[in-house]
Amino acid sequence: MPTLTPDGIGGSEIATIMGKNSYGCARALFYEKRKVERDFPEEDKPLFEVGKELEGLTCRRYADKAGHIVVRNFSWPHKSDMPDWVGGHPDARALSRDSTYGVLEAKTANSQVWWQFKGQGLPLRYILQLQHYLAKTGCQWGAFAVLNRDSGEFRHFEVSRSEKIIAGILVAGDAFWKMVKDPASDGPNRLEAADTRCSDCCWRQTCQGGYNGQKPEKNGLETLSERPVVQLQEDEELAGKLFRWAKFKHIRDEAAAELDVLAKDCKFLMKEKGYWKVTCPGVDGAVTYTEFLTERVDWKRVRAEHPELALKYTSHKTAERLG
Repeated sequence: MPTLTPDGIGGSEIATIMGKNSYGCARALFYEKRKVERDFPEEDKPLFEVGKELEGLTCRRYADKAGHIVVRNFSWPHKSDMPDWVGGHPDARALSRDSTYGVLEAKTANSQVWWQFKGQGLPLRYILQLQHYLAKTGCQWGAFAVLNRDSGEFRHFEVSRSEKIIAGILVAGDAFWKMVKDPASDGPNRLEAADTRCSDCCWRQTCQGGYNGQKPEKNGLETLSERPVVQLQEDEELAGKLFRWAKFKHIRDEAAAELDVLAKDCKFLMKEKGYWKVTCPGVDGAVTYTEFLTERVDWKRVRAEHPELALKYTSHKTAERLG
């Protein structure tokens, strides 16, 4: 019997198992649960530490906005009819005004991710995380609180228990945990060696054999992490322009997210009401709604299945970016 981690499958891991997390790899998680020795040490991730430190602030913001009582570091009981692998530790427990308990997850995000939350709603991987914890605890509702660590802005999403989603979680989790426990199992399928997730995986040699997972050098340019950080003190001209750039970038991101939400609402209403071209007070010209088919090349698939062809038609140039 292989040596296993004691905590089963956590809420943040279930989306990876179900193939709904573009940042995760089920095979790497399989190695982690099996306690397979890493080929490379795990890299330090300071932002995770920042997130943990801001978790308490995010919970307090949620308590103030929602009017709920929040208790952190709560020891959740394991629901008796759930499999043993249903594990993990929710960030907090919330008591609503109608005296029902819910699960609270508290996260921080940079401005780019924040506007994705605002424009597109709660990502599926976080919905699955909440539903996993609702299954574990037996609660009927949960909340996901997000704090923008760049601006201090806050918002939260509340999610009701879904037996259909939980059923899917249990099927996927059972299948994965059986592989973890089976000494003869080789685990989930490998990603393509060129997948970017392999480049910083701690088990990239164990998994991919001779492939070392290193990203190719691009024309000898140094990576961003190798460049020194300059603290601007005397250069008032550049500091002033960067301040204005950051300010207007924030306005642009906020406007883009709001435009995305409004555009979706307008398209839905125009389609529902049968309007294809309208005019209204305060809007220059006519606004049209059309439906059309688009064609796009799936370059990720082309690179994975036909790497020589992709390389043949790939051109390189030096670009500039401020971020």
